[in-house]
Amino acid sequence: MAISYSNNGDYLMSAGKDRNIKLWNSGSGRLIKKYSGGNNYEINSIWISHDNSFFLSSGADSNIFLSDVSKGTVVTKMQGHKKKVSTLCWNYSDQLFISGSDDNLVKVWDTREKTSVDTLNASKDSIVKVESNSDQIVSGSVDGYLQIYDIRCGVVYLDYLND
Repeated sequence: MAISYSNNGDYLMSAGKDRNIKLWNSGSGRLIKKYSGGNNYEINSIWISHDNSFFLSSGADSNIFLSDVSKGTVVTKMQGHKKKVSTLCWNYSDQLFISGSDDNLVKVWDTREKTSVDTLNASKDSIVKVESNSDQIVSGSVDGYLQIYDIRCGVVYLDYLND
């Protein structure tokens, strides 16, 4: 149900309904490591940090797990969404990450504080994808809208793409 490549593309993580996360060598297809124990329901999203040392996972239980790639352990569990977390992404510095959920919310999380630092609520429907760069957070929702949050000036732009 979810995949994420490492920053250099050498490794791939996969996750799904079996609640297991697998690390693969993307060139050879060889299984390197299997992670389990964090998520209690199907995993809908997984994202490897830019420095390849941590990964995020989320699913139907509305929790987000920050895990250490090499140790295979959960560093922390973060809670704040009320429904399934369907999408995740790191910002450019790996100190913040973004989540989107079926509760129509986009949340910004701080990995150092291990808490949500902002909630963006311009969407009227479930969030299916979030992306971030240094200046913007973009989310797409089921109703066909893109929400573009300009971080520098605190403005939200809406773009309707059709049903």
